[in-house]
Formats: sequence, C-alpha cells, structure tokens
Amino acid sequence: LRLERCGVAHYFDSLVISEQVGVAKPHPAIFDHALASLGHPIKAKTLMVGDNIVADVKGAQNAGLAGCWLNHQQATAPVDIQPDYTVASLNELQQLLLA
Repeated sequence: LRLERCGVAHYFDSLVISEQVGVAKPHPAIFDHALASLGHPIKAKTLMVGDNIVADVKGAQNAGLAGCWLNHQQATAPVDIQPDYTVASLNELQQLLLA
C-alpha cells in the first residue's frame, strides 16, 4: 500500500480497498462504504484527498464530499473538474489541515 510506503498508514482509522468492496472510485458506493466504516461522519466535515483528479476528487464531489487534489506533478486540472483544494505535497496538505 502507498500509505505504508509513505509511512503514514498508522494515521488512518480505516482503509478501504475497492477490490474488497466490489466497487471502485469514482462510483459513489465506494465513498459511502468508506463513510460507513468510519461511523458515518458528517459529509460537510469530511475531506477526500487523492492524486487522481477524476477518481478521487470528482468521485468524492459526486458523493457529496469535498475533494483535495494531491497534485505532485503540477498538472493542469480538466476544465470540468474544480477541486475544493489542491496541494502539491503531503507537507502542504498538513498545513491545509492544520490551518
């Protein structure tokens, strides 16, 4: 898992793997499953962070969540997808979350 390689897996209460759920992002059901595994937090206070702007950000937004694009490559977003937040690194994400 990427989170383990980055050394941050221990910061998460739940890890949802699409192959285990039977549906993949950007389908809203994967986000609903993730929210259920976390005890149904308030969607307005939940942030999906991911590096795939379609699967992660647009998928989250379609499921009623805010989406943060982890844009390592400094790519240009498609015109039809507007992330709620964009960060270039995990350090920048940390600053966003602590602000």
